[in-house]
Amino acid sequence: INEIVISECDRWGFFFLDYRVTPEKVALVSDKTENSIEALCQRAFDLHFDIWNSNDLSQMPTFLGIMAEMAYELAGISQMTADSINDYIQGINQMLDGNLNPDFKRFSSWFGRGQQYVSFIKQKLTIS
Repeated sequence: INEIVISECDRWGFFFLDYRVTPEKVALVSDKTENSIEALCQRAFDLHFDIWNSNDLSQMPTFLGIMAEMAYELAGISQMTADSINDYIQGINQMLDGNLNPDFKRFSSWFGRGQQYVSFIKQKLTIS
């Protein structure tokens, strides 16, 4: 069963990124683009924890740069996802500039179907 789940995760993994993406759009995603987006997500994920654990906000421009790359890659697949990411970047920049009431615009609509409660990490399970 684990092999089936892993293969289906590869096939439908893009829906974990944004529930609003339609199957027709995902079908157009090349393996190269999918791999690029996955690598960017992993870089952002790893750097997020570095920033969180070190409380070093000097790394935020690098993190936001990765997010901007992700928005660029996603624009041809799902403009609304790219727009949500770009609005997130603007909101975070407002916070970094001292605005305690930033406007995240379309970022809040990115979440749905419980995405804010569940996250998945694709990993091969080794049982000894």
